[in-house]
Amino acid sequence: MININKFLNTYKNELNNDLILGYYSHLLTDTYFNNVVYTKCWVQDINNNIIGIKFKNNKIKYIDIEDKKKQKRKYKHKDFELYGKYLYQDGLVDIPKDINIVMSNIDKLIPKFLNKELINHRFNYLQNEFSNFNKLSLLERKFKHRYCLFTKEELDIIFNDCVNYIIKEITKLGDNKND
Repeated sequence: MININKFLNTYKNELNNDLILGYYSHLLTDTYFNNVVYTKCWVQDINNNIIGIKFKNNKIKYIDIEDKKKQKRKYKHKDFELYGKYLYQDGLVDIPKDINIVMSNIDKLIPKFLNKELINHRFNYLQNEFSNFNKLSLLERKFKHRYCLFTKEELDIIFNDCVNYIIKEITKLGDNKND
């Protein structure tokens, strides 16, 4: 799981740096979406072990404990990937154009969080593959109901709630500095 407190303990005094703040926002986003998915979609036994996935049509697929990580990712990522394509098509996602902004700040992050090799790999993906990957196929445009866990409308609400959550968490950090 994501350990935001560990990140904050390390970088709390550097959140005025765009790269650090962006990475913190990314961690908050992952935490928020994971919490929403876990509480809405995963079926648990009395010991809180995940034993199934609840789909948007309320059907439940019981899963083998050994296969649960793969199954959870498969369905969660499918919905978020498709939703990301809609965000991209609607012009709500910007692709970073200047790798130097990130590279000039990389020394502020310990390699465990981010390193030059990972940045080069992701930047190359964003410049060369991202727009093709995020084009909606004819099937995706025609059958918007292909989401498994959520509807597009639910994801719109979750997305907006996530943005508000991030703003609230960042604001709290600023408020704590003034104490």
